[in-house]
Amino acid sequence: MALVSDIQLQNRSVTPPKLDDTAEFTAASFTATTGFYASENISELGSLSGFLTLKSANNVDAYLQTTKVDGDAGFYLNNDSDVFWNIKVSGTSDDSYVIETVSGDQVGRLTHFAIKPAGHIGFGTIDPSNTVVGDFYGNDPLSAAVNITNAKENIITRISSEATSGNIGTITNSKFGIRQNSQDVIVINTTGQVGFGVAAPGYAVDVLGDINFSGVIRQGGVAFSSSQWTGVASDVYRASDVGIGFSAIKIQEWQPGSYLTVSNTSTRGQVEIDGIVADADGARLGSINFTYSTNSDTYRVLGVVEAVSEGTTVNQRGGALKFHTKTDGTTTAAGLVERMIINKDGHVGINIAAPTYHLEVGGDINITGDIRQNGVVYSASNWTVDGSDVYRDSDVGIGSNLIAGQVWRAGSYLTLSNATTRGQLRINATVADADAANLGGMTFEYSSNATTHKVLGVIEVDSEGGTSTQRGGKLKFFTKQNAVAQPALNMVINEAGNVGIGESAPTDKLAISYAGVADVTLKNSLNSTTLKLSADAAKVTMGSVTNHPVEILVNDALVGTVSTGGIDLPNGKQFTINNVPIGSGAAALTAFSIDWPQEVSALYDDYKVSIIDLQATNFTWDWEFAKREIRNKSWYNELNAPPTHGMLIVDASQNALQWVNRSYDTDGVSFFTSYMTFTVGANNMLPTNINDVVFKDFKLYVAAAGGVYIIDFMEDTAYAYTNNGYYIYAGNINERNAASGYLLLNSGGNDYLQTAIRSDISILRDGEGNTDIYTRPLHIWSAASDGTQIDLELYIPSSTGRGSLYNYKVATENNLSSHISQDGNIYQLYDPAAGNDTFAVLDETVYTITGNVTTNEIESSAWGSYTDPAGTSFIGGSVNSIDNKNAVLVGSSQGVSMFYHTSTDTLGTLGLINFNSTYVTPYMKGAGAGNGIVVAYPLNDLNDRGGNGDNLTNVGTTLFTGTSPLGISCPNFDGIDDYLHSSTLYDTGTEWTYSLYFKSSSSTNPASAETLLNVADSWSPVANEFHLTLNTSGTLTFDVDATGTANTVTSSSDLYDNKWHHAVLTDDGTNVKAYIDGVQFSSTPSTQSGVNTLVMSIGALGTAAEFFDGEIANVFVGRKAWSLAEVEFENDRMLAGLAGYSALVTSDTIDAISVDQNSGYGIIAAGNAAHIINARNGLIYNVDAISSGTLNDVDVISLFESPTPHYILGGSLNIEQVAANTSVLNGGVPAAPTASARRVILDEGTPFTDRPNMNFVGPAVSVSDDAGNDRTVITVTAEGAVIPFWDSTDTQDDIELLSAVISDYKFGMSTTTPLKIEVSPGVTWTLGWWQSADNRWWLLGNTADVGTFARADAEFYIPTGDIADVPSS
Repeated sequence: MALVSDIQLQNRSVTPPKLDDTAEFTAASFTATTGFYASENISELGSLSGFLTLKSANNVDAYLQTTKVDGDAGFYLNNDSDVFWNIKVSGTSDDSYVIETVSGDQVGRLTHFAIKPAGHIGFGTIDPSNTVVGDFYGNDPLSAAVNITNAKENIITRISSEATSGNIGTITNSKFGIRQNSQDVIVINTTGQVGFGVAAPGYAVDVLGDINFSGVIRQGGVAFSSSQWTGVASDVYRASDVGIGFSAIKIQEWQPGSYLTVSNTSTRGQVEIDGIVADADGARLGSINFTYSTNSDTYRVLGVVEAVSEGTTVNQRGGALKFHTKTDGTTTAAGLVERMIINKDGHVGINIAAPTYHLEVGGDINITGDIRQNGVVYSASNWTVDGSDVYRDSDVGIGSNLIAGQVWRAGSYLTLSNATTRGQLRINATVADADAANLGGMTFEYSSNATTHKVLGVIEVDSEGGTSTQRGGKLKFFTKQNAVAQPALNMVINEAGNVGIGESAPTDKLAISYAGVADVTLKNSLNSTTLKLSADAAKVTMGSVTNHPVEILVNDALVGTVSTGGIDLPNGKQFTINNVPIGSGAAALTAFSIDWPQEVSALYDDYKVSIIDLQATNFTWDWEFAKREIRNKSWYNELNAPPTHGMLIVDASQNALQWVNRSYDTDGVSFFTSYMTFTVGANNMLPTNINDVVFKDFKLYVAAAGGVYIIDFMEDTAYAYTNNGYYIYAGNINERNAASGYLLLNSGGNDYLQTAIRSDISILRDGEGNTDIYTRPLHIWSAASDGTQIDLELYIPSSTGRGSLYNYKVATENNLSSHISQDGNIYQLYDPAAGNDTFAVLDETVYTITGNVTTNEIESSAWGSYTDPAGTSFIGGSVNSIDNKNAVLVGSSQGVSMFYHTSTDTLGTLGLINFNSTYVTPYMKGAGAGNGIVVAYPLNDLNDRGGNGDNLTNVGTTLFTGTSPLGISCPNFDGIDDYLHSSTLYDTGTEWTYSLYFKSSSSTNPASAETLLNVADSWSPVANEFHLTLNTSGTLTFDVDATGTANTVTSSSDLYDNKWHHAVLTDDGTNVKAYIDGVQFSSTPSTQSGVNTLVMSIGALGTAAEFFDGEIANVFVGRKAWSLAEVEFENDRMLAGLAGYSALVTSDTIDAISVDQNSGYGIIAAGNAAHIINARNGLIYNVDAISSGTLNDVDVISLFESPTPHYILGGSLNIEQVAANTSVLNGGVPAAPTASARRVILDEGTPFTDRPNMNFVGPAVSVSDDAGNDRTVITVTAEGAVIPFWDSTDTQDDIELLSAVISDYKFGMSTTTPLKIEVSPGVTWTLGWWQSADNRWWLLGNTADVGTFARADAEFYIPTGDIADVPSS
């Protein structure tokens, strides 16, 4: 159709019909002002905005298309009267997109923008290169450029191709750079300076880092040579040799070192040192300095050769050379001393500043040749001739110039000396060779005038003996009595070396003869201690004439002490007659023992009590040395000797400290007498309330409200560390309560506490061997405080002087307690601002600590959430335990936590046991939630005590009527439908441990399999990942399958026997190991990658099968593999519990803990009762309630030959001591027992009778009968130390351990060369080691005294089990 041009489309008056889009139409022209409009809404016609408007609520597309092959379709924009001057946007015949200008009937066609089909973009060209993304094209140097403008900062970067080069840079006086990863690599600043790696270059080329080049660096066109010298500020230096004038440096090296060689190939080398100074006499012109250095910063001058001007002639002065050396002990050049000078006249002065002779010496001259005068040996005499005699009016030296160097009395001296050997005075007599010939002497005379001399004493020598020409000699000493004319013989030393006093012919080494009572005294003039030996007509006596004890020594070792209280024998000494100990058996033990007072004393009330045994090495480094050194101290002169067995008591008011005798007094009746008292008072030695006390090596450390006070009994004074500085007491210890006050020594550096108050203190001897002047080890100490946001102070000693304090504080947290273990680990307990108390292990040991330290933190409430009141949690001590871990005991209001730690442990390998009045946990490896513990069920109830809260569900009404080996209740499964269930997801990882105790209800094997423990991904169906099953044969099968490849092992023994057993399965990532009753019976390569479980059942398989009939206790699952020692440790806890040891304290609130590191005994105060424990495993030997009042503190110790521990109960009303009488027959301070608690020997069905006096022939053995479990418990001791029959670290089990007890038997003991044990008088058993064909070792026993016995003759053995299990080979 045709649309004629004269149709007027305006004012909405005419609306054309709908266009037929299938037909063509043309518009010759548009004359209407409304143009052409297409819209869906006629009401919008008033919004026309151009001649052509397309408007729609839908998408709008407009097409200009040609159907011509390779045709062009263009859109022109024209704003000019020239209809041919347009901007054309078109699609070209080659499918490019082009924007161009067209003029003059398309003759002046310019392309501005083009995109090729492949995406190549052209600016100024219609045909961009196919090798680039963008192609910029300009017709001339001015247009062939691109500007990038930052309008805000007015910075323009230009890239251009000009007439002779291509350029890139800024055109706005700004620096230009090239970057990589947002970092400047190359920078050109506005002055043209270029920086490589330098953001602000300061040179024409400025490079950060090295420059590598293969050509030549030129300077002014000439090759540049860099300097061989290194610049330091305005100085330069060179680290190797230097040659001037000659290249052959150090041709002949005299000593290794750096050389400066000055030479000239034609003349000679010269070194000129020129000083530009004023022309004056004495001007210093220069020098050669000889220095040494121990590092690159510090140089010390040792010697100087210096030139100075000398003379008065202006500009023609002479010169002098001066030689200086530095004296020892000086650190600066001020120590240089002029030693020699060569002056302008050639005179040489040695120690003479202005010599007037050719050689002038200020001091002595030593020569090995002659002094000559005009070629003749020169000699000058200093003697005066008197007839045929010579004399000298002053002193004479022979062989030495040190004449009368130390004058004892004023007078004339003859000094005989020799610098290399010794001085000799020879008196020679020409006499007949005969006995008793007088050979000469020395006479001591006095004279009141020049002619009269009177003899007072004579030393004379006579010959003695009958051998001609080889006679002996005798010295005779004469003195003259008052009013007697001639001296008389008083002492003789004969040819045999015998000394006679009043005896002219002594036949003993010392013979004293006197007509009357002969007395010999030995007296200490400082304190009048006097030893007297006397002989009269009736008797000979020896002893002290003052109130001092007499010690008897053999080979300089003490064997006994006699005092007013009687005769005291030290450890290990015996009363004997004809080398046989007095008495025998129990009678001797009763007759010769220390009778300890088993007493309750109301003389004292107690806040803190601490035992002191001075003779024990853990209290005194060297008792024999110490008790000699203390005798001249003020406090010793005041109070005499201190009690060997004592205790420190801080009274309930904390205002007094007393040192009390723990044994009977010298009267044999009085006990608990006070030896020394410290009263708290202003300016006293203890000026503030006392919180804690520790005695070590005659130093008493006191933690108090005002700081740390150190009372040093060897130095006889005290020192104080406070928040104001370091002080010394202005008095001796005998003035301790005299208000002498403290004097400030230092208030800066590391000599003061950050905060004064200290609540406890812990001491450790320096492990690096450093000692003080008394040979005492130096001490490391830590002092905690229970105040708000207060720190831990740590003192580190120094071998060269006083040590330093280091402060450790966790922000916003309250420090509660600290402890240093014997191996140097530092433990801290602190209370966060909110939450549970935290047990922390400082990362660094005390020997490498510097400044602040960090910690590994373990929540001490890993067994349950609680927040203690401030100050309730505390560290009670530590002792070495399993795998050399420290067993660190922490008390709180929730019971006791025992952390097992070494310096190499992380949170994942740290061990933990918790116990209180309700339960005791299994041994848990990996203390702290999220570390190694998965679950820990004591099974006294359903609660998880491992810290993760995975509590169990009781299914089938399981009754907790059983009793676990550790003495708490446990589930008694009925074998029908009872089990315990948990559905908490957990992941053990690739390393894990499963452990539990179990006991079948009968000894008749089950009709079908019974499951002890099962964990699985699901119950329907049961997807086992860990399965522990008792089979119908009574054997135990371990099965773990987390990967589809199972590790399955089965024990060989029948364990369905109505007895408690311990089962453990571990995976260390390499091997899966199975253990029964502490003995490994299987190890297979691990095929597991981690056990990931959703559900757990105890006592059943899944939810409805293999129900167990019996008791289960102490279930533990962890993410770390136990070691063999840890397996044995948990098994030994079971055995010890079965032997009768308890595991529960009487109250959850723990008031005090103390540990004896020698014996391993511990003591806990809880619920007004003392609990004596094995500090290595927490099991309780005995519980002893205080008789009255409130129990505030406790302490424990093990003494020589004591069968039970000694302990002290300190209460609010009294002090109570519990101590067995101690034998003195086979004394010796006990060594520390090993960590294991196993002391069990099984028989074959007949309980042994009780034999409390069973002994090795030598070391002691005690025995108790356990008929209920068909066994006898035997405890072996060696010099007082408990030695169990088991060493978990020994691959041959017990050989080395027993060898340590009886060293004579070593490895040679066997069934053919057995060891005899005296069970009771007349009854002897026989023991011997035997090795089976599979290389296992067995300790076999026979209850008869036989010379040899075979395996078949053995009646009992160790380790435990059936005798049939012993191989028959």
